[in-house]
Amino acid sequence: MTRSTTGSTTDELRDVARDAMKLGGRCVGVARDWFEEKRDEFKAGRAAGTATGVTAHGYRGVGPRGYRRDDARVREDVCDVLTDSDTLDASDITVTVQDGVVRLAGTVPHRMMKRLAEDLAEDCSGVRDVENALRVGPPPQAARSGMGASASGVSTTGATSAGSGGVGGSATGTPTGGSSGPTANI
Repeated sequence: MTRSTTGSTTDELRDVARDAMKLGGRCVGVARDWFEEKRDEFKAGRAAGTATGVTAHGYRGVGPRGYRRDDARVREDVCDVLTDSDTLDASDITVTVQDGVVRLAGTVPHRMMKRLAEDLAEDCSGVRDVENALRVGPPPQAARSGMGASASGVSTTGATSAGSGGVGGSATGTPTGGSSGPTANI
């Protein structure tokens, strides 16, 4: 990287750009060589593993012949993971496991939580597949409490729960004075 101090500013900028391109090219070349080396190591390890039964990546997840984790243990682990997650509201999630297949049912408030619940369940030991039947929306008890108007004396049609002979009921449930019946307030 030689720069002249007597040249113009454009010549100096051109020299700096040329030096930067050379440096960038060297970095790209080094990174490409490293990735090619790692790819070759991976392929060699995989090829050696198929020939000798040994892999270059260890034995995690390889159990004894015929071993299958009990569904009750899988369910327990999935429930523990869902409970331990700080970003997931699992209060309305039902977990069932049959033959290593986890089924998630219920509702969650956000789509992100639906995906997170599936990812967390999938990472548990013994899980073969995850059926995500979670729905995004308010939990059922919140939906029921939204219809609380009919339980407090006013039905959704505007008539009071006391019937047409009731005294002082408007469509909003506020007293109106001496009128009677739901149509007297029109």
